[in-house]
Amino acid sequence: MKKTMRKLSLLVVVLCAFVSMVHAQTLTVSGKVSDQSGVGLPGVNVVIKGFTSGTVTDFDGNYTIEAEKGNVLLFSFIGYKSKEVVCSTESKIEVVLEEETIGVDEVVVVGYGTQKKANLTGAVSSMRIDDAVNQPVTNTTQLLQGKMTGVHLTQGGGQPGKDAATIHIRGIATNGESGPLVLVDGVERSLGDVAPSDIESISVLKDAASAAIYGSRAANGVILITTKTGEVGKLKVKYNAYYGWQEASVLPKIMDAATYAELINEATGEVRYSEEEIAKIKDGSDPDRYSQTNWAKEIFRTSPVTNHYLSFSGGSEKTSYVFSMNYMDQEGIMLGSSAKRYNMRAKIDSQIKKWLKIGINIDGSVKNIKSPLDDLSGDSGIMRRIYFDTPVAPVKYSNGDWAVQDGSEAFFIKNVAFRSQLGKNEDDQYRLNAKFYANLNLLKGLEFRTNVAYSYYNALGTKFSPTFSLNDLDGNPVVTNDINTLKDNSATWHRLLNENILKYNVDFDKHSINALLGHSIETYRKDAMNSQISGFPNNEIHELNAGSIDPTVSGSAQELKLQSFFGRVNYAYDSKYLFEANLRIDSSSRFAKGNRTGYFPSFSVGWRVSEESFLADAEFLSNLKVRASWGKLGNQNIGNSFYPYEQTYNLGQDYIFTDGESLVGGAAITGLANRNLKWESTETYDLGIDFGIGNNFSMSFDYFHKRTNDLLLKLPQPLSLGSAAPYQNAGEAVNKGWEVSGEYHGKTGDLSYSVGFNLSRIQNEWTDLKGTEFYPTNRIHREGEAMFSYYGWQAIGIFQTDEEVANAATPSNNAAPGDIIYKDVSGPDGVPDGKIDDNDRVIIGNPIPEFTYGLNGSLNYKGIDFSFLFQGVKNVDRYVSGTGNHAGNGDRANWTPDWVNRWTAENPSSKYPRLGHNRDNDKQSSYWVQDASYLRLKNLEIGYTFPQALSKKAGIERLRIYMSGQNLLTFTDYKNWDPEKAIGNIRSESYPLAKTYTLGVNLTF
Repeated sequence: MKKTMRKLSLLVVVLCAFVSMVHAQTLTVSGKVSDQSGVGLPGVNVVIKGFTSGTVTDFDGNYTIEAEKGNVLLFSFIGYKSKEVVCSTESKIEVVLEEETIGVDEVVVVGYGTQKKANLTGAVSSMRIDDAVNQPVTNTTQLLQGKMTGVHLTQGGGQPGKDAATIHIRGIATNGESGPLVLVDGVERSLGDVAPSDIESISVLKDAASAAIYGSRAANGVILITTKTGEVGKLKVKYNAYYGWQEASVLPKIMDAATYAELINEATGEVRYSEEEIAKIKDGSDPDRYSQTNWAKEIFRTSPVTNHYLSFSGGSEKTSYVFSMNYMDQEGIMLGSSAKRYNMRAKIDSQIKKWLKIGINIDGSVKNIKSPLDDLSGDSGIMRRIYFDTPVAPVKYSNGDWAVQDGSEAFFIKNVAFRSQLGKNEDDQYRLNAKFYANLNLLKGLEFRTNVAYSYYNALGTKFSPTFSLNDLDGNPVVTNDINTLKDNSATWHRLLNENILKYNVDFDKHSINALLGHSIETYRKDAMNSQISGFPNNEIHELNAGSIDPTVSGSAQELKLQSFFGRVNYAYDSKYLFEANLRIDSSSRFAKGNRTGYFPSFSVGWRVSEESFLADAEFLSNLKVRASWGKLGNQNIGNSFYPYEQTYNLGQDYIFTDGESLVGGAAITGLANRNLKWESTETYDLGIDFGIGNNFSMSFDYFHKRTNDLLLKLPQPLSLGSAAPYQNAGEAVNKGWEVSGEYHGKTGDLSYSVGFNLSRIQNEWTDLKGTEFYPTNRIHREGEAMFSYYGWQAIGIFQTDEEVANAATPSNNAAPGDIIYKDVSGPDGVPDGKIDDNDRVIIGNPIPEFTYGLNGSLNYKGIDFSFLFQGVKNVDRYVSGTGNHAGNGDRANWTPDWVNRWTAENPSSKYPRLGHNRDNDKQSSYWVQDASYLRLKNLEIGYTFPQALSKKAGIERLRIYMSGQNLLTFTDYKNWDPEKAIGNIRSESYPLAKTYTLGVNLTF
């Protein structure tokens, strides 16, 4: 017993001595981090290498950290080269950081990892997001506009909650879904629902070498979003807010009432408004019947927008965290429209053991979108009705009733002012995303990571059509809806993803090898339900149970599974000669057995010429690298068709037997299946060069050629087949072009500045459609031409004399002076035949821009900062016919004011044709195609950061105030409407984009 006690006592002494020795080796290290001019750098990260423990420097660059002898302190700061210092027995360590060469030492997020930009061999564009995103973007997709080469965004409309921009990376490669794969922290989801201030960086993978690791989903490019993580150190609270005003970037222009009355008489060939009635319009003597209404001004307004963002971040030696909340409230510039969005996020990372790190990232959002019963855009939307409601009718009669017609009593109007307040159309969207990961360091250089992610999205839609009755001026009900109706729909998406990744990194001599092997499996399911019922006791109850007439219900479900194996090898010799190989093998449930698996390889090489000894004396050249890549990518997206290889039958194909009364339910084949479907395949070549001069200037140039084979199309087939055409692998398209970008940073005394630009050129062409062509609306898909090319007759002028008419090719309707002249291009035998018919139709425009570009710059002087962003497109066409722009081939539509200069005998215009029914002037022709090139001042911001000595007195670490504007100026020859609109928008019926002015504040505590 005594011997045992002695042994225990000895053990305790040894342990105490060991603990004392360890404690003795723990140091409190402090110091200052400065730039090369001796100025202290605030916000520098100081961490113990291999751990999450650390701190950040204060405003003067000072820091204090607990460390042990032999620990390596890592000092890192954006824009400066990182530096490592080994702790000895010194308690004070002063550090000077050198400015990094622009881009070379920058770490870029790539597929399943990060790489130094200097070591990239693929085409990757990236951008870091400041702590506060002050640009008043109402949808996060808008952040990318004008900032990266090869990335083209089109915001087709500005309706709150539905204002996401379409994104195309290096052209349109497919006739189906042509948008890129968007991954937020490695999980596929919508970019528009991420709070902008939560984003740390955005990387765009543009070629096969960078994107092939994502295989079948990467044919249209990949966008990688990385959200912010917690910073090691004390709790930091950030609050960003702005309040702003919005107005239409371009307000629709409408002909005044009196001129409209004159033109509608001329166009219809009838006296709808007599001279006396037109006089009443002008003098306002009978406003109930002959008013002067500008319907655009009645429904457009200046509206407020508010944004609040709050985050809490910090961390201990082993755990870092960030919690954030975002709230946006946007009233629409059109009456009756609005949207609210709520975001919450929590991200925690913890070093449980030296060999184990785990983390969880949870975020959710709620969006509420409101609008009237009638659509705001589209064929029957309020935007179109602005031109179809006669301006001669008042908004309301003098008795307070909504107006339904003017004094001509020619037809009833919809009255857009009434319609903008009628009924209910509400969308509620709920999203939840959760991701858990565990990172295990198995051996030196060997790491295993497993991720499990779940995404939930639920969309609820409610439309209520109320009863109403509108009276004429005499009090007679003339426009009524006697039965109210409720439509409810619900759709729920579930996505579950598991990824397991093994990484190995080793450096020896002059060799560096990084290898990755991975497996992922993903399941996706969508359930949808639609219901409708009518006959409610009043217009205030909007619940299904309260209805009593004609209940209907329908539902559907879709499932998709994708299993993948992938790998990557990076090799570098002497940091000069670079090689990368990727392979992904995807198997998708969208294809039949035997065709489910696709193989997507890529290879790329790089040569850092600037590291060669023969350039050792070229000190001005900080970077020179040439790159080349080849690879294949895939695409499985076939619209909403999840089972295109399985023959399906449509129910509800009822049949009436010969007695004319017996209705029997039935099913029929309405669309054909194709079990031979396989993956679309996109083969990409890329040649690039990156170079830099000094620490201030960098530039990149890329040439690319992207060929998409086996496009999934529905080719035309005889109507006698009796069902819709099946999907086939039947097309081939090419996108080729080049892109160049550059940036310069400089500093003179207290003034720092930067300027950057990007320019891309893209040519798009169908190269194989199996000898067929097909026509979506006023466009055509034809071999040798760009996708979605505008197709019609070629207008070559306006007839001025009867002699010109007599000597011209014969149109389908009798032509006369004032009509459009069409070119006789061809006849049935391929040569002009003196007739204007379908044989004379040609390509009349290209809706895909040839050039996209951006220009940005910033200045910072003693706390005052200024920044700007210009963005534009060049050589792009848009078809503009119908809404406000027509030759009078209808009975009521108004015009834009330009049409006061239409052709008449007294005004033989060579620009606008004469008005009238049953003429060929409204034919689909080049006359209606306009150049939609534009340059836009996308964002302008000026701010002031208060001296920290002043703000700290109020307990604030950083205080900045600013003013900002969005879509402020547009330079274009495109008339009357905003030139930025979707390819398919031919009648300018979309909700206008907004011009926004904001005042804001950024606070850090």
